[in-house]
Amino acid sequence: MSEIANNTASKDILFDQAFPGDIFFSRNYGPISWLIRKFTGFKYSHVFVKLSSNQVIESDTKGIKISNAKIYLNSIGTVLEKISLPDAVDSVAFINYLTSKVGKKYDYSLLLGHVLSKIFKITRWRDNILNAANRYTCSEYVSEALSQAGMSFKFKPSQITPKELYYALKGSNKSRESLKE
Repeated sequence: MSEIANNTASKDILFDQAFPGDIFFSRNYGPISWLIRKFTGFKYSHVFVKLSSNQVIESDTKGIKISNAKIYLNSIGTVLEKISLPDAVDSVAFINYLTSKVGKKYDYSLLLGHVLSKIFKITRWRDNILNAANRYTCSEYVSEALSQAGMSFKFKPSQITPKELYYALKGSNKSRESLKE
């Protein structure tokens, strides 16, 4: 299930109703967000995970860290969409994997690979050339944790953009919902 919020009150409600392990996609009006959205052709530029009632865990340009959720909830112009953690994913293993990576650095080289692959219209080459070991982009980080906790992807986590992660999660949740009917 997915829900969208774009003002402070609705973002607070959305976050309060989310469970630890639920995945959030976001965008804002900043230049980095715009650039990522431009190159990926997608409405969101960032992915993070709810850790507790007031904390998120994420990989941003400062590396993997636990942040206060208020940076997203109180930020004017930030839009959030929550996607529930798929039932097939072990939530404890997912969160444990995420927290085990706190302190790791951001993967600028992989981000550069994503940009170069778009410019030169070469697909999936960035993993072999520019993926730095033990460094993570936001979608790579969340995808790898999901993979470790039981979710399968068509591509390696380092090759997954926020757009690809979003649709993989939407498809996973859609499949579960159709099984319940």
